[in-house]
Order: sequence, then structure tokens, then C-alpha cells
Amino acid sequence: MLVKPVVMDRIIADAADKFALDIELKYNLILIAGDSGTGRTLMFNVLRVHFKDDVRFIFIDGIQNTDIECVRQLNGKLIIIDNADRLLNNEIRNYIVRDTHNQYIIIGRDPSLLAIEMQQIYEVSVTTYALTNPTTIHVIPYL
Repeated sequence: MLVKPVVMDRIIADAADKFALDIELKYNLILIAGDSGTGRTLMFNVLRVHFKDDVRFIFIDGIQNTDIECVRQLNGKLIIIDNADRLLNNEIRNYIVRDTHNQYIIIGRDPSLLAIEMQQIYEVSVTTYALTNPTTIHVIPYL
């Protein structure tokens, strides 16, 4: 189900001279897929550090004390879930796909993790330049 974003349509983060991140959010739910070492968790960590005080963001990674079941009580949040392959059971997956009150970025290895359209699946593109330029993180359509 292709639903427009309910919280925000773009995330821009600039961490001094270390990282620059730009994510266009075309849909209310997107999946960031990819293998190990492709930058998914790097992106999650940059977002978590940059937006730690922004009440619109909820970060769930299975390491900190945020329970995945909390998504049922949230409203008007951008919920970013890392390690989704391990954290999401079928009941929560079904809830997320139908939730129109929150927005989601789901990060996992397996694109078949959620019943979503191909347009909603992305991967991370990380470019590291010389020491004087920041590492750039983009989200691009999954190939």
C-alpha cells in the first residue's frame, strides 16, 4: 500500500565535517535492505545521534531498552527500526504495514521482510571522500 509520508518527506543531517545524510521519503513506509557492511547500521547510528533530542523520532535496534511492542502506542512519529529481520515478528510486521498514524524506516537484510511494493525498497549508498570532505550517505532505489 503506497501511502504518502505522515511525519516528514525528507531527512537531512550534517554531522560537522564527518557525515552528510540526505534521505527523501516518498512513502510512509520504506525498507532499507542490503548485506552486511553496506552502511545500513552506520546510517541508523548517524540518524540516532543527530536526532536524539527530536521528539518526532523513535529509534529501535534491540540493544537499547525500547520495546518493539511500543509502536502500537505511538502516534505521529517517525519510527526507525534497525535489525528488523531479528526484531519484527509477523504480528508487528502486519501492524506496521497497516499503520497510517506513524511513519517507518525499516532496516534489514531481507527485502521480503514486509509485504510492500518494490518502490518502497531502498539500499544505502555511502561515499567516502578525502579527509577534508564528509562521508555522504544516500538512500537509493534497491536494485
